[in-house]
Amino acid sequence: MAWTLTTPHDTARTTAAQAAANAKTLQLADAGAGPSTLRLYTDADPVTQERTHLVTIVLAKPCGTIVGGQIQLTQVDPLGDMVAATGVPTFGQWCDGDGMAIADCTVSNDAGDGDLKISTRQDGMIFEGGFVTLTEGLIG
Repeated sequence: MAWTLTTPHDTARTTAAQAAANAKTLQLADAGAGPSTLRLYTDADPVTQERTHLVTIVLAKPCGTIVGGQIQLTQVDPLGDMVAATGVPTFGQWCDGDGMAIADCTVSNDAGDGDLKISTRQDGMIFEGGFVTLTEGLIG
């Protein structure tokens, strides 16, 4: 016969495991010489499958903290990072301090349902020379 855990016990174990896994993710993201980053791109072109790089959000080092078992990312500059090209970001890539990708996500404006939310206009458009701030970066 297998042990059956009570709901509070099972919930506590799951939360602890999630927090430990997320702490390891932060450790991996902060590895390397530079800061961890979030690179934001447009949708892939239907023909070439290439994405346009719009902006790189530079994260603090350490790049985040554990809040309620989840990762809360922290942008270095609270005023934002400068946009390199005009477009609507829909895809993001989290890179470690050496620039190696560690995770991919969807991106939207504050009102959208993206995994990563940024401050933009209602239509999600960001403009070259403007600034992007991370408004929600909870992971896991």
